[in-house]
Amino acid sequence: MSGDLDQHGSLDRDQPGSSLGNATPNPTSVGAGAPGTSVAGSRSDHTHQVGAHASIHIKGGSDQVAVHLADLADAIISSPATGQVLTWNGTSWANEASGAGVALDTTAADIAATGAEGAASGAGAIGKAADSGHVHPTGAHVGAHNPGGTDAIATAAPGASAPGDAAAAGTAASVSHSDHKHSREAWGVVAQVTVTSAEGATAVAGATGAVADAGHQHPTGAHVAAHNPGGADAIATAVAGASAPGDA
Repeated sequence: MSGDLDQHGSLDRDQPGSSLGNATPNPTSVGAGAPGTSVAGSRSDHTHQVGAHASIHIKGGSDQVAVHLADLADAIISSPATGQVLTWNGTSWANEASGAGVALDTTAADIAATGAEGAASGAGAIGKAADSGHVHPTGAHVGAHNPGGTDAIATAAPGASAPGDAAAAGTAASVSHSDHKHSREAWGVVAQVTVTSAEGATAVAGATGAVADAGHQHPTGAHVAAHNPGGADAIATAVAGASAPGDA
């Protein structure tokens, strides 16, 4: 049989020389079509083998398919612009400016004051974001460092000093109260002041072990006798000069 085709382009079994080939059709590959060169016809229910070719449609493939965000079922992209971000709004992904979904608080009274010394930190519950240039008000807190305050500075009794001590900054890790007092050595007992020594006596330091009051006085007895002739501090005397009648 010669394999004649009928008017519809199919092999005619009734015509002499018709023959249906039993060869397996060539696999179909992606690319241009071709008329073929086989002299055998194909059965009307034949199928072509198609190999897996999905890989050519992925990124980097020979027939890469372009997929845009707007093509995704759960994305709504409207007028995209440089610097925008994708944000999930609860039902789909949408483009918007960076930070557009954050509400900035413009009420100064909402900015909480700094907590007291030692207070625990808190997360806040206003539900708004503060501007990057916000400032927390801080009240005077020096009272917290006073004795008895919540963050009191340690205090201690001041050290003692003695006459002649050199000044020193100290090394204690505490401070003194403003009404502090330094201990001082006792002045001792004020004793009876001795009588002034006799004329010509040698000075002595004394050995009573007591001090004299600043207003003390030394008693002095009548000592004119000491200046009389023969006294301890006698005034010098000599023989009187001669005189004549009529001398002035």
